[in-house]
Amino acid sequence: MSETPLSDLITRVLRSSAARDTDRLHREFLAASVGIFVLRLPNAPAGAVIDAGGLELPIFRAPNGMRVIRVCADPEVFQARFGVVLNALITGDEALEMLRNGDPTIDGVLLASAASEHSILFTRADAEVLLATREAERARARPWWKRWS
Repeated sequence: MSETPLSDLITRVLRSSAARDTDRLHREFLAASVGIFVLRLPNAPAGAVIDAGGLELPIFRAPNGMRVIRVCADPEVFQARFGVVLNALITGDEALEMLRNGDPTIDGVLLASAASEHSILFTRADAEVLLATREAERARARPWWKRWS
C-alpha cells in the first residue's frame, strides 16, 4: 500500500485525465483527511487571512493567480517531504464547505500533492457540483428500517 494514496491519484489524473480517475479523486478527496495551515495555532505562517467558520486561514495564490485555500494531501508525508508544518486536519468535504460558506473573494481549494510539486484546483463551481452530488447521494440513502417502503 502506498504511503501517498491521495497524491498518487493526483498524479494519475494529471497524467491521464480519464473521467474514472477524476471521479475517484473527487470521491477520495471528499473523505480524506488533508493538512491545512490555521493561523493563531502553533507554527502558523503569517499572511493574508480569511475567516472560515472561526478559523483564520492564510490565502495562497494558485499557479493561475486565483486566491485559494491550500490543503495538503497525505499530510504526514507532505510535512516530511517539503519541510512544511501543518497544524490542523480537515476532510476534503470540510474544505469545500469552507469554500462554499466562507469569504466570497476566495476562488477555490488547491489540493497539493505530497508525492510531487503538483496540485489540483477545485473552483467554486467544482465545489458546488461535488457538494450537490454528495447531498443527493445522502438523500437517496435510506435508513435500514425503510428499505421496503
